[in-house]
Amino acid sequence: MAVARNGSGSCIADATLEIVSGPRAGQRFTQEPCDVWDTGGGFMLKDLTGGVELTFRVSASGYAATEVTVVPVASSVHRAMLIELSRG
Repeated sequence: MAVARNGSGSCIADATLEIVSGPRAGQRFTQEPCDVWDTGGGFMLKDLTGGVELTFRVSASGYAATEVTVVPVASSVHRAMLIELSRG
C-alpha cells in the first residue's frame, strides 16, 4: 500500500499513481479514501511479481510528480509506503 501526502503529513485527495515500467505498465490508480491511517485507503497494489523491478509515478494537481522504483518481495507481508509530494 502507498499513500501520497503533503509536507505536513496530510493525505492528498485525488492523487494518482501510474505504473511507468515493469509488469502492468500503464495502469493508473486514484487515491481513495484519503486517510493516512486507514488501511483500506491510498493505493493498494496487489499480485505484484516478486523480484521484478517496478517504477511508478505519483502525482497530484499543484504538486511535483515523484517517481519511485521498488522491487517487490514474494511474500504475504504487506508494506506501507508514504510518498511525500512537494508543491510544484
